[in-house]
Amino acid sequence: MIIGGGVEQVPAYKRAKERGFSILGTDIDPNAPALKLADYVLQVSTKNPEETASRAKEFNKEKKIDGVMTIANDVPHTVATVAEMLNLPGISIESALIATDKLLMKNTFKINKVPCPWFAEVNSEDELRSLASDRKNQRYVIKPIDGSGARGVLLIDESTDLSWAYKESKKWGISGKIIIEKFEDGMQLSTESFILNNKCFTPALAERNYSRLDEFKPYIIEDGGTIPALVDKKLSEKISSLVLKGANAMGISKGIIKGDIVINKAGEPLIIELAARLSGGWLSTHQIPAATGVDLVNAVMSEALGIEVSEKELTTSKDRATAIRYFFPENGKILSIDGFHKMKKCKGILKCGIFKEVGEIQPKVKMHPDRFGYVLVEGSDRENALSLVKDAINAIKTMEVRGAPLIGGTAAFGLVLAIKENNSLDFIKKSSEELVASRPTAINLQWAVHRMNNKLSFVEPGDLFNVALNEAKEICKEDEGFCESIGKNGLNIIEDIYNKKKDTVNILTHCNAGWLATIDWGTATSPIYHAHQKGIPIHVWVDETRPRNQGANLTSYELNEEEIPNTIIADNTGGILMQRGQVDMCIVGTDRTLSNGDVCNKIGTYLKALAAHDNKVPFYVALPSSTIDWNLKNSKDIPIEERDPKELSHVDGINKDNKVDKVLIYPEKSKSLNLAFDVTPAKYVTALITEKGICEASTEGLNGLFKN
Repeated sequence: MIIGGGVEQVPAYKRAKERGFSILGTDIDPNAPALKLADYVLQVSTKNPEETASRAKEFNKEKKIDGVMTIANDVPHTVATVAEMLNLPGISIESALIATDKLLMKNTFKINKVPCPWFAEVNSEDELRSLASDRKNQRYVIKPIDGSGARGVLLIDESTDLSWAYKESKKWGISGKIIIEKFEDGMQLSTESFILNNKCFTPALAERNYSRLDEFKPYIIEDGGTIPALVDKKLSEKISSLVLKGANAMGISKGIIKGDIVINKAGEPLIIELAARLSGGWLSTHQIPAATGVDLVNAVMSEALGIEVSEKELTTSKDRATAIRYFFPENGKILSIDGFHKMKKCKGILKCGIFKEVGEIQPKVKMHPDRFGYVLVEGSDRENALSLVKDAINAIKTMEVRGAPLIGGTAAFGLVLAIKENNSLDFIKKSSEELVASRPTAINLQWAVHRMNNKLSFVEPGDLFNVALNEAKEICKEDEGFCESIGKNGLNIIEDIYNKKKDTVNILTHCNAGWLATIDWGTATSPIYHAHQKGIPIHVWVDETRPRNQGANLTSYELNEEEIPNTIIADNTGGILMQRGQVDMCIVGTDRTLSNGDVCNKIGTYLKALAAHDNKVPFYVALPSSTIDWNLKNSKDIPIEERDPKELSHVDGINKDNKVDKVLIYPEKSKSLNLAFDVTPAKYVTALITEKGICEASTEGLNGLFKN
């Protein structure tokens, strides 16, 4: 009996078939991929031990179950419950509970003097503030006691909003309980060990890769692992002894144990967590067998069936290197995925895959399920494996970049890549001109390119790349800070409305000006997110924003991810909602704002502003100062992009082959005019919300903020 039928359980099903066993598979999803290999299926949740055990007992009356196991599935409690009911080999229910309750586990370690990072239970925001009071000198981690997949695991430092962090972490657990741990700034390792004859056999240590820790902060996302880890024999033996001690403390004296280990500043190993199961992420099923020759899936299966596992089976017979890396494109709608077939053909590939499809949204990364794809390679040694995995990832390109601030950051990095290719002045000039010409309406692009060129003036050729790279990073960091400040300034407006209304604040927005279109936070959405985090009840009317449906596809997605109630409406619905008093305020972004306060934004913005003005609904525009055009005086001189007419005449749909395709929606002979932007005169704008504060949409207002 195998608990779980997901894609990572497939290797266990295959191995069982190879050994000639009949398989009873379980999963709540009858279409789970591994269940195709099962002889019998129980449709039941893997996280419901009582029901699973009851169903197994009934099945056992007809056909005897000889063993129960799982891999890559954090459900040892379910496995143990079935094993106990049917008198099968396995760990105790008590041990399984310890393995799935991080607080219980840590307290067990503490009682038995098993080294682990400092920890404490957190029961309130105030308690979190007290426990994390030394955030200037020490970083911490908070996480649900019963979570998995890095859900709700947050890095806490002096920049963290603790009120938000407490709520964010708490919501991802089943029990609602969270713990805080000291963040040990050292190498982290994954162990996959088998305990036999009071020995801990650890075929390989995988060095966990957190190269993008600052990028994903406060979320802690592992982006891969490498075998062998850079660990000497003495430390390796220490780690195995520590895992054995931790497992024994949990009441586990035989079988598999998965460890998350960190090496502290003193060079000593500490246990972050132990799990009574084989790990996911292809470590146990692919990496370890390829690197060491040890088949842990086979060993776990034998143990579950009461078949004696020999020490020879757990001893390494190969000395190879493996590396896995997950990749994460920019947030946004996936328009194409190029290079996957090329990646599959790269040297050394053991396995690779993509979790998303064209037409889906790549979200802002908050947990391991947000990974876009992976590549796993085998090499002759560590350096060779790392080189192979890098080549494979470079073979794939995907995603579309959009949004004014994001366009600016992307242009900056575009120039970096150009310099990497050719650092001659002529080539840099040509690349700059091509970048500026690609999006004439968005002033951020021009601003970023001009800023990069100014920074690169008089820089020696050999230093160009590093200077450009650092400046591009600074532009992105600066834009992120601008958007956060916009949110804090705009929060005051929403608070005032709520304090007067004492009820849900209804906000209408047009297009997408959220974190999918910026570096983070967004512009128009940033005040909404800040208000939501403060507990103000918010509802957002989301214009679909034809023809590309950025509102329906992107803004609504963002708001759902942030758990903010929202309703998608046709672009022309806003007017009647305002007439009915169902809109308290409008807030939009902008691609270019003139020094007189005129605003150029996605087509349809002008009509919303007119309706708002007529119904006395405040109309706000959120913008970073990088979108202000101080030189252009007349809005008629703003270049308005005219996009492909097919964006109007065609929509994405599913064809007869079940693939995304373009579908014609009006007569083929009809002509289309697809203007991408319009201009809203300053007189219809209630105020501009910037990183420096809120001002009147006028020359005087802008000068008062930025030139005094």
